[in-house]
Parts: sequence; C-alpha cells; structure tokens
Amino acid sequence: MTYGAIALGVSESTDEQVADDLEILEDALEWLDTEEPDVWRSVAYRASW
Repeated sequence: MTYGAIALGVSESTDEQVADDLEILEDALEWLDTEEPDVWRSVAYRASW
C-alpha cells in the first residue's frame, strides 16, 4: 500500500487570500480523488477567514 500526505496553505482574511486558499483546497481535493489501487491519501487542511 502506498501512503501520501500533503499540507498546504496559510490563511489571511483578504479576498485574494481566501480565493487562493479555496484554490489550494480544490487542488487538494482533486489530488485525494485517486483511482490507483492500494493507494491511501489524506489532506490536513485548515483555513480561518
């Protein structure tokens, strides 16, 4: 079994930073959605606006 983890992002309350955080989250969710057999992935994501 293969394990993978990714941690990204730093949050601020500006509109630009919120948009950037959402883009990072969307990329992380796409990365999680794998069809590879025997692969387990997780993302620890925290943002506070």
